[in-house]
Amino acid sequence: MDKTNLAKNGVLRLPPGFRFHPTDEELVVQYLKRKVFSSPLPSSIIPDVDVCKADPWHLPGNLEKERYFFSTREAKYPNGNRSNRATESGYWKATGIDKRVVTSRGNQIVGLKKTLVFYKGKPPHGSRTDWIMHEYRLSSSPPSSIGPTQNWVLCRIFLKKRAGDKNEDEGDNRNLRYNNDQLETITTNQTEDKTKPIFFDFMRKERTTDLNLLPSSPSSGHASSGVTTEIFSSDEETSSCNSLRRNL
Repeated sequence: MDKTNLAKNGVLRLPPGFRFHPTDEELVVQYLKRKVFSSPLPSSIIPDVDVCKADPWHLPGNLEKERYFFSTREAKYPNGNRSNRATESGYWKATGIDKRVVTSRGNQIVGLKKTLVFYKGKPPHGSRTDWIMHEYRLSSSPPSSIGPTQNWVLCRIFLKKRAGDKNEDEGDNRNLRYNNDQLETITTNQTEDKTKPIFFDFMRKERTTDLNLLPSSPSSGHASSGVTTEIFSSDEETSSCNSLRRNL
């Protein structure tokens, strides 16, 4: 028997931080094959739900995430192998060919994967939706020696994202990157202006009294002219004194 039960009322409930992302091989070998042979499962994480009894948006679980279900295939005709995949509002339609599920070690085929798309309405005039289902089944039927078995399949159902939504998200990311780059450029320029060094020529004969005044600012020009005038007046006074001593 299973030691842990993580699926309650058809809803997957994992502890915080845990994610269920199995590979195709793991779904077939570790879950579906054990289910068919009535062997203990790794955990009760996949509920038993008849996926054709309800529309995909009415199935239990989070609609924005992948959902996994064990289901049984119902024959469409008494003497046929085709499955009845009609629901309340539409039907599941197979697309493409079945894909083989092989083991990672070697080329042993362990199962087959069928891709189906959900259509609203009645065939053949149904309207296609974005609901996708991957249906896994064993590659070979169980031997008759183990007794009668149910025709179990494992279904992965998810809502396919449209290309427009993806492009819109990428556009938002591009605008965000552009705004960040622009903001970084402005910040860098402002930082360079604030940290730009100021050089003074201390060998000049005329020195301004305020060394922090830039030559380009109006106040610095005004202060410089005033100091120069004072220096010239001092030189003239010294020259007058020297000429007076000579005359004496």
